[in-house]
Amino acid sequence: EPASPVRDVSEGEACPTESGFIADQDRATIVKSSTLPHDSASRVTSPTANEGSMQHNISELTTLCTSLQMQYSELQAKF
Repeated sequence: EPASPVRDVSEGEACPTESGFIADQDRATIVKSSTLPHDSASRVTSPTANEGSMQHNISELTTLCTSLQMQYSELQAKF
C-alpha cells in the first residue's frame, strides 16, 4: 500500500500540499476549532430555504464559469 501524504495531526505534523500553506498557522486553527463548543441540537432548515440558497450558488458559479471561459478564449486568441 503506498504511503499516504496525509499525516496524523495529533503528532503535530502538517499535511503537505502544493499550495505551500504555513503549517503552524493551520495547526493553530485546527486546535482552536476543535475546542469550540458544538451545538448539540440538530439544525433543521426548510427545503425551500435550501433550494433558494442552492439556486443562488448555481447562479454565482454559472457567472464565474462564463467569465473564466471568456478569459480563456482571450488568452487562446493571443497565442
